[in-house]
Amino acid sequence: RKPVSRSWLKLAQGCPPRIRGPWAAGGADGSRMQPAQHSPRAPAAERRPARTPSARTSIPVCAPPPHPQLQPPWRAGRASPAPAVQPVGGAALALALAAGWRRGCRRVVRRQARELNAEELVPLLPLDRDRFPTGETPFLDACSRLGAFQVSIPEEVAASGVEVFRLVRAFLALPEAQKRRFAVDRSAGVEELNGYQAQGELGGSYNRYRSGIVLQGRTVRPLLEERTLGRSAGGPGGQLAAGLAGWREGVWNLAGRVLDNLSVELRARGLLRPGLGAGGLLGAGGARDMVTHSQLHVKGMHPAPLEAGAAVAVRLPLHQDPSFLSFVIHSSAEPPGQGLQIFDDATGHFVHVPRSGCDVATVIVGQLFHLLCGRGPLQVAKATHRVATRRADMAKERLAATFFFQPAPEALLDPLVAPTEGERGVAAERFVDRRRRAYGRYFRAARPPRVAEKKK
Repeated sequence: RKPVSRSWLKLAQGCPPRIRGPWAAGGADGSRMQPAQHSPRAPAAERRPARTPSARTSIPVCAPPPHPQLQPPWRAGRASPAPAVQPVGGAALALALAAGWRRGCRRVVRRQARELNAEELVPLLPLDRDRFPTGETPFLDACSRLGAFQVSIPEEVAASGVEVFRLVRAFLALPEAQKRRFAVDRSAGVEELNGYQAQGELGGSYNRYRSGIVLQGRTVRPLLEERTLGRSAGGPGGQLAAGLAGWREGVWNLAGRVLDNLSVELRARGLLRPGLGAGGLLGAGGARDMVTHSQLHVKGMHPAPLEAGAAVAVRLPLHQDPSFLSFVIHSSAEPPGQGLQIFDDATGHFVHVPRSGCDVATVIVGQLFHLLCGRGPLQVAKATHRVATRRADMAKERLAATFFFQPAPEALLDPLVAPTEGERGVAAERFVDRRRRAYGRYFRAARPPRVAEKKK
């Protein structure tokens, strides 16, 4: 009789042998078939990884652990270690691609979360007080959280802005030599900043990639006269002068409503100092005349070089405005926000302004707001901001108008909010003295002040 192999005996006992090496007729060297001999199971780290059926497969295949009832007798009662999963070939590539896809999904989710968060951090606030429940102070809340919010511009004012931007665009398209004939007179002083600012002049790195028009108060400089843009009285020069004056009045009225809302909320919280009068923050004269002595900058941006591997180029460095409030109006709604970013001190991240265009104004608190209102229980965010442009948006036009609302030059800076007990007071000084220090960097063409910026 033919002897029975030990392997078949083990199989008959319900314990299939652990087969090692090739099991094929003739074996590896062409000899007759030899059943594999049993040997103690090697540690998991020494065992060969399970192979995939095909090198092109996209699903990792690994051998499952043996069933407890099918273990050999010498391993009965002992836990079988789980085999190490080490995909090879196409499986490893599939896992790498899947990991990259998951990372990309997480980035998209985080970006969408930041965009949704920006809608809350930079809210679009209605100017009608009846829209808010009694006792709510959304304007002060926005100033305390990020230091910025947005308001809608009335349709007729927005239409005037579209026309003004069109005419300013025509002026900026003139030859540089012709525009320089109306350059700002640097010897006239800070209160006479009227005229054309060339790229990189009068402001150093602030205007390294910007050029445009600066108007002080109610003036309209001769740079808008007919010999510049047209010959007839109804030419582009006269249209731009009239359009700028009318549009500026409309934005001033909008600013008055914003400041009135702030005044109402300060009184509602009991923060406004008594004895300041009922004229509101836009009283005709005094420390709260923020309109007639405001500045208007209408500037376009020039392309900036991008460093290797950089996603954005900073065309306006991180800074804080010296004004009480600043109104920023962009000529275009695409891309939203036009690269304007506000630094969030609470999280250490930049918040992208979610909306832009001629029908929306971004309101940003300035240094004077901190000085006059950021006292006592009212803590105001710094609202440091910058302009960072993506590579895909660098060739697109970026034209913006900024209104800097500030008191009259001879006004004494009198805080609107009383300090708490033990808080350091503010020494009374004229606004012209403070402004001369703040704008001194423009005349020295110095670098902007360093502002603490956390890594993203």
